[in-house]
Amino acid sequence: MLCTMKWDPILKKYPDDIEQVRLAMQIHESMQESLQAIDIPELDPSIKNEDIITSLDYAPLAAICSEVWKSVFPSEPDADMERAIDAFIQDEVLTELSDEKQDLVAMFVRPAVTIYLTKLREKNNDFLNSSHSSGECPFCRAYPRIAFDSEKGRRLGCLLCGQEWEFPRVKCPYCGNDDHETLGYFEAEGIEGVKVYYCEQCKYYIKVIDTREREALDAETEDILTLVMDEVAQQEGYL
Repeated sequence: MLCTMKWDPILKKYPDDIEQVRLAMQIHESMQESLQAIDIPELDPSIKNEDIITSLDYAPLAAICSEVWKSVFPSEPDADMERAIDAFIQDEVLTELSDEKQDLVAMFVRPAVTIYLTKLREKNNDFLNSSHSSGECPFCRAYPRIAFDSEKGRRLGCLLCGQEWEFPRVKCPYCGNDDHETLGYFEAEGIEGVKVYYCEQCKYYIKVIDTREREALDAETEDILTLVMDEVAQQEGYL
């Protein structure tokens, strides 16, 4: 079952950006409704997990992005949506667009991709390995950007397909470094229950929500609520 974004805490968190948040909410809800009818394929058993994302045909998804765009704005999209989807998945920049236009296109592409891949994962559970121990997502092999700590341990969260899985606290999800002397964390003043864990070996960082200190929402909502932590981490030179 798909998790839905929690918009009230986001609106409360960003009172100066209410119009933009409401626009994102409108796009997300329209995208979720439009994707109800999209065909979700059964994956070929011979496909390797690391090839799932690149093996998909995103043309139908791009068409839905364009239709939702035109339902929101009286114009054609500012970008080739299929190319924009590919750029989003590969974490690349659409150099032909201004920063403002890139952000706007991402407001359509991000929910389209995450909702679609979550549906894909739910339909293809056979691709999940119960003994998976890597820092990569056990379904789509994306690296996590957010995690949740509890009394039981740490769970990493994939922001592409919504999968969560257990992982050691003292270990970098990206390079596997488990040397506590080159692993660390920091907090930000005024943000309770959230830490940035970083690795000096590969410069990777991940945001961790401590559910023992605060009630945790879904990964996508928490990612948006903690954007300031990304800014601080990137200013410190972490990736």
